[in-house]
Parts: sequence; structure tokens; C-alpha cells
Amino acid sequence: MAMITEPHTSSGAIDGASSNRQPAADAPIVVAVDGGRESRRALRWALRRADQLGCDVRVVTAYLPPTVVSETGPAVARSYAQAEAIARQRARLVIEMVAPGRKLEHVVQVGDATSILKGESHTARMIVVGTRRRERAWHRWRPSLTNRLTGLAACPVVSIGSSNA
Repeated sequence: MAMITEPHTSSGAIDGASSNRQPAADAPIVVAVDGGRESRRALRWALRRADQLGCDVRVVTAYLPPTVVSETGPAVARSYAQAEAIARQRARLVIEMVAPGRKLEHVVQVGDATSILKGESHTARMIVVGTRRRERAWHRWRPSLTNRLTGLAACPVVSIGSSNA
């Protein structure tokens, strides 16, 4: 079965938030980065789009202690500080791989990604997230971040699909 790899954009905001709001001229593109290869694709796309629009990119990493989950699997942490350090390092590796030497704002926040990105959407030009195939058992029981975020965000949500390669 072929996967769509072109970006999918949702206009967002079906819950009463303003989907027609115009972003500030200096509003950044917010991209979710958790350390997985899908977040690498999302960051690459966000950087190219930011260059086209002449805006900044804000990298957002969310984590829920005591477990940090990414493509490489869960990592059990003994403390919030350790969970934050694991999440930060996984995201930093992606940033260094995709944008070596480029100065990017990177924030790491405790909480679920949906709530954090919904909050970020009020000051963002758009939210960019990577999508992954739902092969692992611990991915299957929960709706995807894209599905949870679409309709809640106050700005467009761009979903970057994974390839079959």
C-alpha cells in the first residue's frame, strides 16, 4: 500500500479557535521533534518552508516522564530531569543532523505533545509534524498526533508523511 508523502495541511480550529487568524509577520513555523526519522523529515520541510517565507523555526519537544517515547522506543527515566535530558538529546541529534550549524530556537516542555502544540499554535504561523506508520503495538492504541491536533490548533497543521523507502 502506497503512503502519501506530500504534506497534508489542515486549516485547524473546529473547536471555536480562530482558524482565519493572520499570523504575525514574525510568527515562526513550529515543528515537533522527538528524535525519530519522521521528525527529521518534518524539520527538513519546516526549514525549507521557513526559508521560502523568511521566518524563523521553533523546534518543540514534548515529553512525559518517567517515560520518553520516540521511534527508538521508550526510555525509562528516574526523574523529570533525566526524562528531559533524554528528550533534549534525542531532539538535538535530529537538529544537528538536519541543520548543522543553523541556530534554531529549541524548547523542551513536559506534557503531552497535543496540548503543548495546541498552545504553541496561538503564536505560530503553522505547526509541522511528522507521521509514522503505526507498526509498533504501543503506537496502535492511541490516535496519532496529527489526528489529535487537527481541529484543535489555532493555525494550519502540516503533516509530513513517511516514505516506503
